[in-house]
Amino acid sequence: MTPAIHLKPSPWKHLALFATGAAFVAVAVLIAPQHPWLAWCCGLLFGACALAALVALLPGSTGLRLEPGRMTVRSLYREWHLRREDVDVFYVRPVAGRWMVCWNYAPGYDGQRLGRRLSSAVAGVEAGLPDTYGMKAAELAELLNRWRAGGLVTAPRRGPPRP
Repeated sequence: MTPAIHLKPSPWKHLALFATGAAFVAVAVLIAPQHPWLAWCCGLLFGACALAALVALLPGSTGLRLEPGRMTVRSLYREWHLRREDVDVFYVRPVAGRWMVCWNYAPGYDGQRLGRRLSSAVAGVEAGLPDTYGMKAAELAELLNRWRAGGLVTAPRRGPPRP
């Protein structure tokens, strides 16, 4: 039996989001005497972003797990699962200015109707992963298509090549 593969996101983007959110909260505090309503709105919005980024940095809060029959995506301690037979194909597409691994569901898949329609209307795809887990989007899509086909899936190597 093939062991499960665990992929984790790079912490750098979450650190950058936390720092940006914290900086904007500081600006909101500074402008509070002159513009209290704007300061509250900015402080709450960017404070929530900073908090979400901080939670994403905690161990076990985010990741992707590939098992022989299903994929588990974990984001901010919430999990959802996807069976490989429910996916038509994984592919890379630019969404909101960044390359994402996306997919459309298999023709016989009947779940997530409202979410699929909404996502298709907004982004032009039925679904997508929230991260590339330290890989290039094309490499992750290739790995996921091998997983979907039931082929041998091994974790990507990190670091310098071994002698």
